[in-house]
Amino acid sequence: MNPSLRLSQCLLRVRLFRAAAAGVVLGMTPSVTRAQVSVDALEIAFPLGSSAAAITPKEFRVTNDGAARTQVTITLQDWDRSDTGENRYAPLGTLPQSCRAHVRVFPTVLQLEAGTSAAVRVWLDDVEGVGAGCYSILFIETPKPPLSSADTGLRYTLRYGVKVYVEQQLQPTAELFNATVAPLRSGRSLSLELGYRNVGARQTIARGVIEVRRPDNSVAATIPIPDFYTLPGASRRLSATLPPLLRGTYVLLAMIDFGGADIAAAQVQAEIP
Repeated sequence: MNPSLRLSQCLLRVRLFRAAAAGVVLGMTPSVTRAQVSVDALEIAFPLGSSAAAITPKEFRVTNDGAARTQVTITLQDWDRSDTGENRYAPLGTLPQSCRAHVRVFPTVLQLEAGTSAAVRVWLDDVEGVGAGCYSILFIETPKPPLSSADTGLRYTLRYGVKVYVEQQLQPTAELFNATVAPLRSGRSLSLELGYRNVGARQTIARGVIEVRRPDNSVAATIPIPDFYTLPGASRRLSATLPPLLRGTYVLLAMIDFGGADIAAAQVQAEIP
């Protein structure tokens, strides 16, 4: 069977909430009613390759869902992901793929009455200066509640992250490397360790499957690889635990669909004692 067809049949598609992780700052303060805010978009995309589309301003709305007036601040920072997929944040202009001053936002401070909302405008003002693309994040945050001498409860602020993607609209390209079989720390099972690299010019949203094949090429087991995201030039470490297998020799075939014209594939032999 065609690997692409088999892949489409075997993939377990996992719905992921494509959001920047919201940060919660915890402390101690009285338990009182306070404003809470929400946003209606967690991603903004500016497609490069069409200057008209790239400079068209985008908007999202911030809503005060609480019962009290609140202030909201909006700040621009850099972000990327670790090789295990965790979001990482840095001051604007720190990371190589930072949007720096190419992305503008207005307003940066909102005063919202209870139950009201306001639009925030985001635009790209230097298309040529962006180059191949860039990534940043807008943090939408309410101030920390003041401390008091009667502190008895939780004190917290809620921070939303709206990710900004400025990308070339090119075909995604990726590869697998360093496929190895390793014992788990428990020593009772094996895992397939894979390296995945985005070698294209835009983020990939990839998913895949690992087929465990017997010497006669029949499939003994399949292991789904859930959706994962990788920025251009970045690598991901993937790990999949093998199910219980009879003693013998197996071939592990990993296939990753990253949205390109082909799939990324790698295979390695495993000996089950």
